[in-house]
Amino acid sequence: MDVLRIDDLEFELSRCAIVGFLTETGDKDEDEDEDEEVLAWGLELECRERKLFGDRWAPKLTCDRAFLASPGADQSWRSLFPRVVDLPDENDDEDPTVLMYLWSHLGVRSNQLELGEARGWELDVEWTARCDVYFDDRYDSDLSLSVRAKARFDRILLGRQSEEEARSELEDHLDLTELRYTVDDGVAAYVPA
Repeated sequence: MDVLRIDDLEFELSRCAIVGFLTETGDKDEDEDEDEEVLAWGLELECRERKLFGDRWAPKLTCDRAFLASPGADQSWRSLFPRVVDLPDENDDEDPTVLMYLWSHLGVRSNQLELGEARGWELDVEWTARCDVYFDDRYDSDLSLSVRAKARFDRILLGRQSEEEARSELEDHLDLTELRYTVDDGVAAYVPA
């Protein structure tokens, strides 16, 4: 079973997804005046609702930028794994790397992600961290957080682009042969074919 644990509380995951998107590195391309782009990779986790202590608990955990890497035009996304990622504790309030949502957005720090070898569209994830939930004296701050799950490749988000624009943006960053273009609620993405 795929689970998220907060201290001694266990939650079954209903979703554990690998998500990518293009982002600027802040470095200028040598031939152009534009910032270089790279794929940012992250995880999105959702838990099934559970009634505890008279309240409904359904934690959601997101890590938008676990790491930045573009495997190259002739490489699959799978070539990026396995890998271990230690995330810095300093979360920028404007654009935090890791957030947990329970009753509000909550702090998560000391994050270490172990991402296993990709097999098919999935890979094993082990995630350890410290978190705050501010529920009561027992479940307040600096609690252990852990995840053991199989993450599934979900999508690479591209904004509001046509298929031609999206392909042009991504084709230098990874092999698109196993992916297909789609639009959901007006947002373009590449998903498993």
